[in-house]
Amino acid sequence: MTVVKPITGVTRMIASLADPVIQVRAPSIMNAVFARHGLDWIMHPMHVKPENLGATVAVLRRTSNYIAFTTTIPHKQQITRLSDELMPNAKLCGAANVTKIIDGRLVSEIFDGIGMIGGMAKSGVTVAGRRVLVCGAGGAARAIAFALCKEKPACVHVHNRSEFKALELAEAMRRAVPALEIAAVSGNRTDYDVIINATSLGLKEGDPTPLDFGSLNRETDVACVVAPRESETILAARAKGCRVVPGIEMMKAQAEAITAFIADR
Repeated sequence: MTVVKPITGVTRMIASLADPVIQVRAPSIMNAVFARHGLDWIMHPMHVKPENLGATVAVLRRTSNYIAFTTTIPHKQQITRLSDELMPNAKLCGAANVTKIIDGRLVSEIFDGIGMIGGMAKSGVTVAGRRVLVCGAGGAARAIAFALCKEKPACVHVHNRSEFKALELAEAMRRAVPALEIAAVSGNRTDYDVIINATSLGLKEGDPTPLDFGSLNRETDVACVVAPRESETILAARAKGCRVVPGIEMMKAQAEAITAFIADR
């Protein structure tokens, strides 16, 4: 029998802001972690359009029983401009996925990078000495790309539908890690040891893969940030015989770090 902890006037609330909200899986994962640590905290989804993010955040920072909120697609970069303080990874990446509220101040950090590295490691995927392609240049992609640079890969390349954004991310990475081979690439190259889909493709049923996986080698490991289900990226890679890392693994791998960050006040 499952015992459901009641929500009371002393329960601390944490919102998970997204648009759309149907794909959000963080609350179920995070609430289990909170319960395991004996924390009287509850995370819940909140559907917030980009044009309403500022107004929503203004309310949350003044609502005393809210101690934090998370941000996912498409808010990870916008939230950095609304924050009072950015922690090191958020400052480096220009994106955040967790914001804690301390006396009305917004302190933001991003954990997608350590989440993806941890999720891949748990699935047996390492990047040291390997050629890695990151598809995407948004908030999650930026966090993952910078985190990969610390894992001693042979190279990290960036592919994005907007070539300008890929070039901008690659240049920012080169400034941070000048000794590593980093480049923005175009076309349909799949000749990598690890490919990470860090785009929003896969949120909706029928979304295409970020690349044509027809020429994908079965020795390539493929990971995806999309968590609601097995995205087309994961299905196509599995059909090729590749080892895959679904997006839910990234979320699970960062849950403890997020909890510790919010609790450190």
